[in-house]
Amino acid sequence: MSKAIGFMANLAGTFLPSNLVVPIGIPDKPVAETWVTVVAGAGGKNHDAGGDFPSVIVWDDDGNLIGTRYKYEGDGVEAGTEATYRVWNNKNGIKIADPHYVMLSHDNDATCISMIQVSNGRLTAAFYGDTGALCGQAWYYSQRTLNGLHLKTKCVWLDADQSSGNFNARALSFHTRDMIPSHDKLMLYNSSPRWLCESTPRFSYWKNLLPLGQIVFFDPPLKYKMDSLEKGREGVNENPEDAIDKVQYDKMVYKKQGESKKKHYWRNTPTPQRLSKRQGSNMNPEHLVLTELPGQTAREVCEDPRSVGYDIVSFVDMKYCDLSERRLYDLCNDATTTNCFDANSTSFVGNDALLPRDKNSAAGGPKKAYKSRDFWK
Repeated sequence: MSKAIGFMANLAGTFLPSNLVVPIGIPDKPVAETWVTVVAGAGGKNHDAGGDFPSVIVWDDDGNLIGTRYKYEGDGVEAGTEATYRVWNNKNGIKIADPHYVMLSHDNDATCISMIQVSNGRLTAAFYGDTGALCGQAWYYSQRTLNGLHLKTKCVWLDADQSSGNFNARALSFHTRDMIPSHDKLMLYNSSPRWLCESTPRFSYWKNLLPLGQIVFFDPPLKYKMDSLEKGREGVNENPEDAIDKVQYDKMVYKKQGESKKKHYWRNTPTPQRLSKRQGSNMNPEHLVLTELPGQTAREVCEDPRSVGYDIVSFVDMKYCDLSERRLYDLCNDATTTNCFDANSTSFVGNDALLPRDKNSAAGGPKKAYKSRDFWK
């Protein structure tokens, strides 16, 4: 496939086209089904990034239901891998129809998603985690490769039981036509986050939306102009302001907008075993990520309140982030020998003149005992 199917952010935060694809997830001809590929983020020993494969619901551009595939026991996608499942067009008489709206609703086992590819052999599009992270969805860095190339996108978390205090999405939805990275679309998106983040039909994450839940559609459907630079490719919609929300949608709903607040829905409850190691935004305080991948900084992990993952050493900004406390430290070197983090021993080097803050501190800094590590390069 010669044309890009989605867009990712570069080191400056500018969206650029991405032609990374999962070939096995694209039918060789148009079919009456949608193939959905979920690419899980992280990698190495970060098994928490993998989890259940979400339920998937697909609609056409008029908001008509095309197909549904609810989670089956055993459906999953492991951290650092991808999985493709087929959504049969079981709601439109098994007719070929383009998947213009896609919603994924998750179960209990949290998954950090780097990429979602959808295809029916005629339309292929991809959502990348950078879009969710831009709009406030809980995220973490990732070490992934596709076709031998590093997948330079954050992954975003989906989880139903909110087993981390910072998880904020059970479901996400997107409009595939707006994920196709034509020149004019990316010019618009790069001019302001509002074109992606204040357009609920274009992209949204949902705190509680169930697999049977109803997303929001463009009504009437948007009309698009042809791209000014890429011949034969769809550009922006005729009036970009038409895509911006005119009302404030409730992102906390379980089934649909306007539902009764008095109705109580069954809520998943995380098991004590799943919660035992988690501390706030830290999925596993006994695991450490060390990275030298461009753009992955400890400062961003510590300072962005929506990051959820693991303590991190970054050789990009030469910092260490204690994610449980969201505290940033320098790495030890010849010039900095105290109150710093030693990346070789993966331990904090304190100052003997300082008293420990508490039993979990070492001379003014965190006391850590990492049982597993990942080195991303």
